[in-house]
Amino acid sequence: MNMMQITNQGSHLLLTIEPFPEWEQFIDWGTAWLTDSPIEPPWDISEGADRHMVVFTFNRARFSLNYENYTQSIWITPEESAADDLLEQLQLTLQTPSG
Repeated sequence: MNMMQITNQGSHLLLTIEPFPEWEQFIDWGTAWLTDSPIEPPWDISEGADRHMVVFTFNRARFSLNYENYTQSIWITPEESAADDLLEQLQLTLQTPSG
């Protein structure tokens, strides 16, 4: 699949990906990536003019996988205060190959 680095920025996880997914394919890419990870569906999907978002649950806390077109950025943010303390654990989980 893609080469990826996940960096903890304190308040969010920044994803550096090569090749970078195209705007039109982000939702398909994001749900495929989450499917290949230990994160289980369901996911809430939101597509906007400037930003796409896939909201998911990890250890009973909500996070969002975000893609912004103008900055060509992909990141994960906690969607609730309970998720703040799980950010590092989520990073480690996503960096560990599933299977």
